[in-house]
Amino acid sequence: MPKEMTPEDVAVILKKALIDAHTTAARFWESRGVSPQNGNNRMRKGSFRFYEFVNMLHDLGYAVEIKKIEE
Repeated sequence: MPKEMTPEDVAVILKKALIDAHTTAARFWESRGVSPQNGNNRMRKGSFRFYEFVNMLHDLGYAVEIKKIEE
């Protein structure tokens, strides 16, 4: 069974996506209408709803696929 994602996992994934997109966290948050400080705090705590996380990854050029795990 896959492990549940922790807030740290979410932060690591977003940080890697920001690096790959050649943008800074401050620019990314400002483009979403969020203050950089608030966005960084939320990223550090991992306090995003799933759809927000998926939308952020999409905005950074990633496709998110959900599929059933075969047993």
